[in-house]
Amino acid sequence: MSRLASPPVSAGSGARAEYDPRREYDFRRQDRQRTAERFRQREWMVGNARIAVFLAGATVSYFALWTRTLSFFWLILALAVFVALLILYESVKRAWYRARRAVAFYEAGLARLADDWKGKGQAGLALPGRGPSLCRRHRPVRHWVAVRVALHRPDTNR
Repeated sequence: MSRLASPPVSAGSGARAEYDPRREYDFRRQDRQRTAERFRQREWMVGNARIAVFLAGATVSYFALWTRTLSFFWLILALAVFVALLILYESVKRAWYRARRAVAFYEAGLARLADDWKGKGQAGLALPGRGPSLCRRHRPVRHWVAVRVALHRPDTNR
């Protein structure tokens, strides 16, 4: 898929210089951007092909079912091609989504390396145990447990 970028060689000693992760992340981000662009173009082409096959199938269905000038086989063929394009479209769309996520991953990595990460994460407000929603939701359970413990508590006054 993609090959790793080799670290730069230092001019003085002939040994390899320190490995630069920014260069590697930038190389990978560009590679993923090219991949995402290819999948975007494929998604567009397959999507348009789906529309064309659907319209052709509608035309074939008119001639096969109402005017009976075409064989019913052509309608089945158009339906099979349309279903194949649906499956292909879904796989291309998923691959495009994965490629865009990979681009976002490497862009976030470059931002972290540039120390530009503050305020870009999740706020954590939807975590369980935060806010009053958890208390309201579990209040009946806690009340039931407290009543049950109170009823089954041994009598210490005897």
